[in-house]
Amino acid sequence: MTHIDRRAVIAALGTGLFGAASGPAWPENSPTRPAQGGIGGTGIVGTLTDFSSLMINGLRVETDAQTAITNAFGPAPETALAIGQSLTLEAEARTDGLLARRVHITHPLIGRTEIIDREAGILRVAGVEVRLEPGAPAEFDAGARVAVSGLWQGSAVVATRIDRLTEDGLSVIAGDVAVTTGLSSRSMGGRPLILPSGTEAPEPGTFVTVLGRAIGSAFEAQTVTPGRFVGAAGPLQRLSVEGYLDPVADAPFFRVSGLGHSFDPEARLADFADGRSLFDGAYVGTFAVETGIGLPGTTGDRRALMRAIASGDAGGQVKAAR
Repeated sequence: MTHIDRRAVIAALGTGLFGAASGPAWPENSPTRPAQGGIGGTGIVGTLTDFSSLMINGLRVETDAQTAITNAFGPAPETALAIGQSLTLEAEARTDGLLARRVHITHPLIGRTEIIDREAGILRVAGVEVRLEPGAPAEFDAGARVAVSGLWQGSAVVATRIDRLTEDGLSVIAGDVAVTTGLSSRSMGGRPLILPSGTEAPEPGTFVTVLGRAIGSAFEAQTVTPGRFVGAAGPLQRLSVEGYLDPVADAPFFRVSGLGHSFDPEARLADFADGRSLFDGAYVGTFAVETGIGLPGTTGDRRALMRAIASGDAGGQVKAAR
């Protein structure tokens, strides 16, 4: 992979990943400013838009021989990465940019397809609704086993890529957990979870990856793995997140759908409530979001905007989020 665009990344990290819409992210006397040795673990959740290193959320992130690449089933080769995939990165900030210590291919859904409206790009995978965004690469047939990349929006997934799989295997739902009643006390994607005997129910609002099978209206789990980040780049200190907002009852009255991290109550998010957005801020046990950018809903337009962000040409679209 090519070398990181050092100027663009360091400028981004020095003012918040998108620019200082609400003031500098690090005080001048802070020992953790990037020019003085990095900021610890940076968590990046978004869609792979280009291979210039890894381009995600308008950031260029380098990899090396020690970068771990994984998916829901374990280690994966670098050749498994593809444009449009939803990735979770753990990166460390160095003086010449971001270096990924872990790249996780985060498929929200893997399973059998049921086509609802092919022309409109609406289907179900593992029993969960999927809406294919305009311009997204997709290969699927009724009954085929597929891997869906994309973002949660409520109990559905907006797909940025769908890949047909040739081998059989377990289905996957990866996202945050909701409370339900009846068959199970927990659900994901609107499907009640049937947990293995003796397995403690995951906390509502937390991110988990569940491997199992769709059984009727439910999803029967064989394994439940909590957490999105594993500490591969050290303690998480910053987040860059692409996603949709869901309303919640408590301040700041929104959360990023499917993320598993709550905003701190001081966030101001009404400007981002109606569409897909890119958020940046510190992680202090909650997501202390600082800035956001509204994103287009089509693959090509969003890819163009991400390139503009990487080159420093999107500052006028940055909005303060506190």
